[in-house]
Amino acid sequence: LTEHWSFFSKNKQINIYNLNFILKFFCKKIIRQFDAIICVSNDLKKSVQIFHPNANFYVLPNIVNEKIFNLNVNDMNNDFTFIHVSDGSPNKNIPLILEAFKSCLNKSFKFKLIIIGEIINELNSEIIENNLLKDTVKILGMVSYQEVAQNMKNSDVFVLFSNYENMPCVILEALCCGLPVISSNVGGVKEVINEDNGILVPVKNLFELERAMIDIFLNYKNFNRQFISNSALSTYSYSIVSKQINSIYNQFIKFT
Repeated sequence: LTEHWSFFSKNKQINIYNLNFILKFFCKKIIRQFDAIICVSNDLKKSVQIFHPNANFYVLPNIVNEKIFNLNVNDMNNDFTFIHVSDGSPNKNIPLILEAFKSCLNKSFKFKLIIIGEIINELNSEIIENNLLKDTVKILGMVSYQEVAQNMKNSDVFVLFSNYENMPCVILEALCCGLPVISSNVGGVKEVINEDNGILVPVKNLFELERAMIDIFLNYKNFNRQFISNSALSTYSYSIVSKQINSIYNQFIKFT
């Protein structure tokens, strides 16, 4: 079993802990059928291990297509730009990201924000009607992976402010593009974000999010985009993770 579902997180509204007795019973029964369980983070491993402590556990990260998500210095632009990519669900707290961004603008900081994904109409209207935001916030909606990658390469910092996550592919994709990351300190995110490639902030702490945006803007020279990209590509690319998966499978497959 390869497990990467936030269903095991108590922070998620619907999770394995608040299922009715019958569903919980069968979930546990299914999990206990596996000899080996691969989790995408140590944080998730600890959550799943509760239900099957005797399984062989392995931690492998989510995987990134290095042919699309990589660093090209020629793609960088002159406007300092934050980028957010998600499904736009309430968990992602896009309104709070927008609020922190607006507060930075009110303090005379000059940068831009790109939002990729679904966004509620009320937010879209707010951006259009706000003179400060309409010239600095760009909403692209749902776009292809190639367009996501290109916009990441054209940006400077990736921002994710979720209430819960496991090991978000979008953070790994941003790192492969050489972007430092600002993220809420949830799930397995703290296992990949450190002082060399980003800043972690408490969940829903708007003050700390705003401070992180300003800090990363003022101290951007401290982040080496080539180093961030190289480190991520050597950890999350198809060629690297596939070898690790193959090695684990071969431990359990008996050829006849």
